[in-house]
Amino acid sequence: QASPDTLELFHAAVCEMMNEGRFDGYNTWVAVLLRKTKEYPKKFDRLRDIWLIPHTVKLITAMMDDELKRVSEVGATLSNAGFSQKRGCPEQTMTIRCGKEMALATQTQYYRGYIDLGVFFMSMPRVVAWAAEKCHGVEQKVLRVLQQMVRGLNGAYDSGFGMTDSFGMNNGV
Repeated sequence: QASPDTLELFHAAVCEMMNEGRFDGYNTWVAVLLRKTKEYPKKFDRLRDIWLIPHTVKLITAMMDDELKRVSEVGATLSNAGFSQKRGCPEQTMTIRCGKEMALATQTQYYRGYIDLGVFFMSMPRVVAWAAEKCHGVEQKVLRVLQQMVRGLNGAYDSGFGMTDSFGMNNGV
C-alpha cells in the first residue's frame, strides 16, 4: 500500500498528464501470445493475444468511465436482451422468431449478425469510435484525452522466442 503522500503525488502527475495531453512513455503496449486450453502450442493462429498496457493508461481510462457510461445510457440504450437486468435468452429467441416470421409474411430476406462485444471495440477503427463518441455527446476534454493517449501508439509481441519489432497501431488494436 502506497503512502498518502505518494498517492497524492501520483494523482497530481496523472492529472497533469491528462490536462497537458502528455503521455510520453505510455505509448508502447506488448501482447503476450498464450496457448488456449487444449490447443496445440505450435499452431500460431490458435494463440490468444493478451495485451499488456501501462497501468496508468488503465487508471486514466477508468477515471473517464463515468462519462462514457453516462453517454452510453443516453445515446445507445441497452435495449437488447442480455445487456439489461431481468432480460435474457427467451426474449432474444422470440425476437429472432418474430423477425423471421415477418420476413416470411412480407417475402423479404432476413439477415442477422452477431457481434462479440468483448472484442468488437478493440478492432474498431479509432476514427469511427471517436466520431460515435462525439456524436453521442462525450465531453470534448474526455475525447481529447482519449485521442492523445493513443497518439503514436506502438505495439510488439512477445512470442516466447523473443520480442518482435515494434509496429505502429494507428487505426486500432
